[in-house]
Amino acid sequence: MSNNEMVSVPRELLSTYLGGTDGDRVEAGHELRSLLAKPPAQLQGEPVAYAAFADNGNIRCWSSNCEAVGLKVLAEGGAEIVPLFRHPAEQPTLDALKAFANDMINASFEGGNFEGGDIQDIAAKHGLLRIETRDEECGEVCACREYGFPAECYRKTDLIASTPL
Repeated sequence: MSNNEMVSVPRELLSTYLGGTDGDRVEAGHELRSLLAKPPAQLQGEPVAYAAFADNGNIRCWSSNCEAVGLKVLAEGGAEIVPLFRHPAEQPTLDALKAFANDMINASFEGGNFEGGDIQDIAAKHGLLRIETRDEECGEVCACREYGFPAECYRKTDLIASTPL
């Protein structure tokens, strides 16, 4: 990879790699290495960060500014500085929403009686919700607190995150 090739990295993946638990960081490191192995995609916008990688694939130094002293020193020593981009937000897909609606309607025709958990599971199946394991409250109005921690928390994915209720 040359210095002018760019890599698009999901912000959450980079954030996990930089500040997650040891196990999460290892997994995120593997995902980052696989992204770097792919040919660069057509990207839009400005990089969100810049990184220099060690031979083992770990980030040696990163900064939101490509002019950071640490990056400059590494570049002068021959290290490659890689711009990192945020993936564009996914747009809601009609196929996922149709599949969710069809599962809900088909199950109701079969005499289904849905609780919130059933609906959440079907939404997760179609990528509308994701399940996160939480060890503490995610905010002031955390519905998971009544079940205790650790808890499985259903969170909106990018497919519906900006969709008004």
